[in-house]
Amino acid sequence: MAAHGKIDMAFLDLDMPVMGGFTCLKVIRAAPNAFISELPFVILTAYTGMSQLEKAAELGISGFLSKPVSIKTLPDAIHKALNKKMIDPAAVANPL
Repeated sequence: MAAHGKIDMAFLDLDMPVMGGFTCLKVIRAAPNAFISELPFVILTAYTGMSQLEKAAELGISGFLSKPVSIKTLPDAIHKALNKKMIDPAAVANPL
């Protein structure tokens, strides 16, 4: 989604050629421009391991969707990302 040329959020696949999703997210988070470094991301992956979710949460993500993406979970992930809600790494590492 974009308004006036501004990107509000982005989706990032963890399994990409050349540069993996975790590396890509680290590079983006280290950007000197706050608009880029603080961009909300929803991670997409075919792998659903807890360790991947923990690692992604530590890098600052707004959502984590497993492929194939369900039409039931997509709107909630977009809503959280657009409202700048981040996944709490502590909550992922220590679920109730």
